[in-house]
Amino acid sequence: MPNDRPPTAAMPRWLECILNAIVALVIFSMMALIFADVLLRYLFNAPIAGSFEIVQFQLALVIFAALPLVSASEEHIVVSLFDGVFRGAIRRIQRVGVSLVSIAALGLIAWLMVLQGRTALRYGKVTGYLELPLAGLDFAMAALALVTLLVQTALLWHRLRGRSAAS
Repeated sequence: MPNDRPPTAAMPRWLECILNAIVALVIFSMMALIFADVLLRYLFNAPIAGSFEIVQFQLALVIFAALPLVSASEEHIVVSLFDGVFRGAIRRIQRVGVSLVSIAALGLIAWLMVLQGRTALRYGKVTGYLELPLAGLDFAMAALALVTLLVQTALLWHRLRGRSAAS
């Protein structure tokens, strides 16, 4: 299905396609796993072992893979308490400030995920039932947080230049 939304300057089209594919595949596999688990659980009293842990991994991956997409298209949830109050240059300053706070928060999240991944790797942390290693997921979430940080930096650059990221 073609994307009707115009490309943004905050993210290259190839990266957007890769992230969309990751999100779609993970959500589909999550849906199929939950469907099969519920079907087997209620029809045959034989649930899929460790399905809950797998879904937890998938959910974390979906959230962090979708974050750059949501940020690039600026479709995230916002609280618009002051949108009617700020106009012109003040509105632009407010948007730049929000971008700076977002960049700082994403940098912190990425850094903490790397630290968590290093700790999980060092101590061999695994999940409780399937004993899946946690470090890989931590590093993947850190990498996706860094991608989102780069997207937010591109959005900030466009705001500072006085242009919309969609142009």
